Amino acid sequence: MRVRDVDDLPPRFSAPVYRASVEESRPGALPSKDALTFSPAVLAKDQDIQLKATLTYSITGGNDMQYFRVDPRTAEVFLTKALDRETLDTGRFLLELTARQSNSDLKTGTTSLEIEVIDINDNKPEFEVEQYNMTVIENLPVGFRIMQFTALDRDSGENARFHYKLDDPSGAFGLEGDGSLVLSRPERFDREMMDKVMLCPFYSILPL
Repeated sequence: MRVRDVDDLPPRFSAPVYRASVEESRPGALPSKDALTFSPAVLAKDQDIQLKATLTYSITGGNDMQYFRVDPRTAEVFLTKALDRETLDTGRFLLELTARQSNSDLKTGTTSLEIEVIDINDNKPEFEVEQYNMTVIENLPVGFRIMQFTALDRDSGENARFHYKLDDPSGAFGLEGDGSLVLSRPERFDREMMDKVMLCPFYSILPL
C-alpha cells in the first residue's frame, strides 16, 4: 500500500526570528543594492515534502515607511531608500515576512525579521546658541562659574562623544568638562586693562 502526500500543510520557516544589521546611509548616498545578510539565512519550505509547492514571499507588516522590499522568489531583502538613524523613532525595525504557496493563497507561513540600524558618525555637534553676550564684574574669585555652554550631537552612542575647548586670548578664563566657563586667572581680568574680551568656545570630537 502506498500513501500519497496531500497538500494539507502550510509553508514553514526554519526560524521564528531572523536578524540583520545595516548601517544608516551616508549623507547624499544612495541605498546599497546588496541584499541584507540575515542570521540565520531566511528559509521556508512547504511541509508537504513530496509536493514541494513553489513559495512566494512578501512583507506583510512593519514596513509602513516602505524602507524595505523583498524578492518574492528568493526572500532576499533590500533597502529601497536611504536610512537616516537620527530621523527614525527607533534604531530597529521588526518586519513580518510571509511565505505563501503559489497554488494556494490560503496556505501561508510567517516569521519575523529584526533589522538593526547602525549609527555612523555623520553629524557634528551644534551649540544651542550661536553667540553669547554677557557682562561680568571684576574682582571675582578663582574658579567662579560664569556660565555654561551647551552643545548637542545628534548621533548616538560613542558617535555622540565630544569635549569642549576654549580659545581665550586673555588667558583669564578656563573651560570645564561640562562646558562651564570659569574664571581661572582673575589677575588677568581687569577693567583697566580691557573693557571686553572675545572668547571662542569650540568642540573636539573624541576618538573612538
